[in-house]
Amino acid sequence: MRISLGDGWDIEGSGQTDNPGRMTTFIADAFYAFNRRSFAYSAAYKGNVVQRRSAGTWMFGVKYLQGSVEYDPDEDIVSDMLLGLVRQDTRQVSFGGGFSYNLVPFHRQPGPDGKGLRNLTFNVTAIPMVTLFNQFSSTMINNWEEGDPVPTKNVINGKLHVNYVFKAGAIYSWDRFFLGLSGSYDSYNYKGATKIPEELSDSGVVFDKIHSSGRFSRWSASLKFCVKF
Repeated sequence: MRISLGDGWDIEGSGQTDNPGRMTTFIADAFYAFNRRSFAYSAAYKGNVVQRRSAGTWMFGVKYLQGSVEYDPDEDIVSDMLLGLVRQDTRQVSFGGGFSYNLVPFHRQPGPDGKGLRNLTFNVTAIPMVTLFNQFSSTMINNWEEGDPVPTKNVINGKLHVNYVFKAGAIYSWDRFFLGLSGSYDSYNYKGATKIPEELSDSGVVFDKIHSSGRFSRWSASLKFCVKF
């Protein structure tokens, strides 16, 4: 972890604590496929449709992300490195476009009795996204006054960033059954600067500017077996 306070003063450290911080992330995304006549995005993930032949399409995507990282105020890292920073929140709205391709190496149509369906479909999807709305907030505490510390919250609008969405899936269908394996990778970045209370003087609180940046990644994988009724 590296924190830049300006004037050539940087604080570096491992960022490790005895009591790990709490991180929460909520992500919602939606995609639109332009070639919906011969391409089915859900064929490799939901199994509700069957892709007969290999096909690809350009995709449009939108993603909303809301995340937070919260630290224990009693940890030394809060006072020694983070200057009283106890919570960081980010909200992002991203738009982008990419490409998705379904590869069908094997397909056999069912017979008149509805049995005999065999299908193997692979999908790869890559969508770079530009973060148009990137709001970042930080919550600080200080012990300058008597009594319990009072948190102060600062909100800034961060710079544009490029995030990525990668997905891959494979599904094998036979008759009324299918076995699917899928995985995804999401990344999001934040960067910005905000004013923090540095010290208390006769004229009031003196503020300094703190620059912070970070990058988070999320990996996920799922395996499912389903029966269609």
